[in-house]
Amino acid sequence: MSFFGSIPDPLAGTFSNNNSQQQQWGSQGTPPILPLPEPFDAQTVTPPLSQSSQPGVGLFQTPPIGSQATLFSQASGMNFSFNKFDLNAPVRSATTVFGGPEQPAGFGSPNPAFLASPATSNVSVEAQLEDLMDDDEDSNLSRTESSLSEYKSVPPTPAGIEQYRIMSREQSKLAPHTMKMNLPPPTQQELNDNAAALQRLQQVAGLRESLTSQWNEVHVQHGQLLSAHITTPGFFQANMDAFENLRGQLLNLQQNINEGARTLFEIILHVLADAPGLALVRSELAELELLGAKVDLYLQELRQLSANPGGFPVCVIRVAQQPLPIVMFKGKEIDDTYILQVLLGSQCRLDSISAVRASIVSDNPNFKSPDELENNAADIDTPTMKASMHGIKINVSTRMDTTYFKFHAQIARGNERRHIESDRSFPFIVITNESQWADAAGRLMLLDAFGLENQVQWPQFANTLHSHYLNATSQKPEHAERPIYPYEFKFIHERWFGNKPIVTRAEAHEFWKFFGACLSTIRFKRYILRFWIGGLIFGFIDKSHCSALLDQQGIGAFLIRFSESSPGYFALAHNSGDPVQSIQHSLVRSEDIGSNKNLAEFLRERDQFQLLLYLKNQAEGIVGRAEKDTIFTEFYSKKERPKPAKGYVIL
Repeated sequence: MSFFGSIPDPLAGTFSNNNSQQQQWGSQGTPPILPLPEPFDAQTVTPPLSQSSQPGVGLFQTPPIGSQATLFSQASGMNFSFNKFDLNAPVRSATTVFGGPEQPAGFGSPNPAFLASPATSNVSVEAQLEDLMDDDEDSNLSRTESSLSEYKSVPPTPAGIEQYRIMSREQSKLAPHTMKMNLPPPTQQELNDNAAALQRLQQVAGLRESLTSQWNEVHVQHGQLLSAHITTPGFFQANMDAFENLRGQLLNLQQNINEGARTLFEIILHVLADAPGLALVRSELAELELLGAKVDLYLQELRQLSANPGGFPVCVIRVAQQPLPIVMFKGKEIDDTYILQVLLGSQCRLDSISAVRASIVSDNPNFKSPDELENNAADIDTPTMKASMHGIKINVSTRMDTTYFKFHAQIARGNERRHIESDRSFPFIVITNESQWADAAGRLMLLDAFGLENQVQWPQFANTLHSHYLNATSQKPEHAERPIYPYEFKFIHERWFGNKPIVTRAEAHEFWKFFGACLSTIRFKRYILRFWIGGLIFGFIDKSHCSALLDQQGIGAFLIRFSESSPGYFALAHNSGDPVQSIQHSLVRSEDIGSNKNLAEFLRERDQFQLLLYLKNQAEGIVGRAEKDTIFTEFYSKKERPKPAKGYVIL
């Protein structure tokens, strides 16, 4: 984790205000409102930063839309919680591919612009940015097809293919085995913002510990007063000051909890996250939300004491743990778990409590809640008062409507029975087939990022996107193997949002057409998730950067990336050795890979691809190289590769 690994354990209860004065919570009386730092001022932040290639702080877990809880009520805008070559064309004869033994075509400059330091690069920043924004796959089509006519006109022979392989191996001996991408460093403003976020996160961690300690004291005092009220007639009227003081302590706790939550949301609004940071901030928010729910419950119990002293005991059911907004499949159990928790007032004594059951609600007034739910009931564990619901199955599609769970239970005391109900869960959509996934996931992501707003700040959108990406690729933020790295976010921000500080809903919707299609391919194409997590597929980088890497390699070197102009499709960039256009970009068609043939099998049958460039160290941009058969052997089918007829090559 980039900026959290060195966080010291804060001194619980001790904080500095703007005048550097210390305030310590006392064990008696009403607690003060604890001061937090002023809003971000990058110029005044001085805490040292740990040196890392991936700066960031974390994400959030926001309350469900429509929640009655007051904890996050002031968190504005936060709603929950991130040239086409024909590859089937025959390979050109090796005798026409290479320029000559002294100077093999295709090596290019030994120090291409993207890999060069600023001092040695002869390509202007403006030219690089112009190239970055220019998705020229279509504009290069005519140029590449003109060279392809000769490419197709010389059918290769088996001997030519073997010569190609030999030449590839020989040239690879002269090329570097590893390369380092010249990644853009963080700006001073980014460093300052991250330092400020770290400082504020430490403050919130200390605040939360102090609030927990204070809550424990209030909890004891609350129980003693209410117990005396029940057993001693007239105690309430005789001790009104004590009850009013208790209420004041609870209100101050509530206000401090809300201040801590707002501070965490400010971090999300202003600072781009790294994956471990997502988990850390989300964890802090979960702790504050639980503490806030307990405080609200005790305040409710005090209100009942004065309004209806003999009323039914106060208790609530809450969603303690749940997945982020997700897409479910009709008739398929979900992998996620919902944990429900019953909170009891200090004087709540129940004779029985039923199993917790889930039902579905929707914002669509025409939506009919299905009765065909499975695995939607769980017993309460009495010692912890929690229930765990795993593998819920919904046997009906929601027709792209956002829907929610509500959880219910029946409680009883003597002859009295009551129905308790949770707030709504985070939203979900139930679909019937994989082709609907990207659209459904996009709706949930946009709802999470924008709510009812039409624009948000870039860090808020990026953090939401990152969270949804990790969820879609089945990665836990605490130990994500393939997060979205800062240099990839920089490319996304530049390429799709023009580096603007504000992201509109329309821009995000247009971007999701690309990003959602890529995620769908990663999730559902055979073996692709393993390739992606393992760094065999390059992430979100420009074509020119791919060419710069391949310029340092010999013929047959290639890499895999996502096409920008054909969302969800793979593009293969490889060093062909062609004297006219050495680095060629090819599009893998959807029919080329599917249930009968995976990407590894497809590459196995294309002899122009010999040495794979892959992300050896993704965080630092270290690129390695290996023979494709070494990398992909375990993914090849057991069938022996067909041998070509004389004078032909297998397509």
